[in-house]
Amino acid sequence: MGRSNCRQRGGLIVARHEHRKYHPTQRIELLDDGRTKLTISVPINDEVKYWVLSFGANAEVVSPPALREALAEELRRAAGMYGLT
Repeated sequence: MGRSNCRQRGGLIVARHEHRKYHPTQRIELLDDGRTKLTISVPINDEVKYWVLSFGANAEVVSPPALREALAEELRRAAGMYGLT
């Protein structure tokens, strides 16, 4: 995924509720199922991609679609390394 200078608002669903401050633009919403929706406005780049991946299976990007697709491709490649494709 190439670097982009545009700022995009995206949603990240995480498995547990944390009151950690990740970014000044963040909004946190506790969902009915106990998960947390974190919305931030940041440049979409490799740093953001790897930050999201650091949550492992405890996070799901719901938007923007380009970041969601890039992460899905990265995870497919990783699964292939373990013969899980």
